[in-house]
Amino acid sequence: MARLPGVRLERLGKAGRWDLAGPLARLARLVRGAGIDVVYGFLDIANLYALAGGRLGGARVAFGVRSSYMDFS
Repeated sequence: MARLPGVRLERLGKAGRWDLAGPLARLARLVRGAGIDVVYGFLDIANLYALAGGRLGGARVAFGVRSSYMDFS
């Protein structure tokens, strides 16, 4: 993964399917403690974490969804 100046990447250490509360609490603490302004999530589960953890930490949230097949009919 390419590193970009001024962009900080963090891992939440999610251990498994049902490991929900720990990573969410870590994200909220990280957002609050580091003074993060925006949390970005991409795709379903990451978007839920971004929304909950970002808002709990006091940040704005942006997320994206992409699909390889969309039927517009």
